[in-house]
Amino acid sequence: MRTTTIEPPRRIESVADGELCGRGTWTLTAQGAHTQVRYDWRVEAPQAWMRLLAPVAKPLFAWKHDVVME
Repeated sequence: MRTTTIEPPRRIESVADGELCGRGTWTLTAQGAHTQVRYDWRVEAPQAWMRLLAPVAKPLFAWKHDVVME
């Protein structure tokens, strides 16, 4: 993951290369005394096997993502 843009205090963008390639954007919005944080992540799978299996393995990929993110 490599940070490409920082716009304090509103936005941070980054790009990733590796098993998944893509762009992520952190958006921070003031909500009274709190801050709302949103992360949008657009990825592509560079490996042919991932693209081939994606339609049927989507639930497995989503589960693995959730496990890793915990």
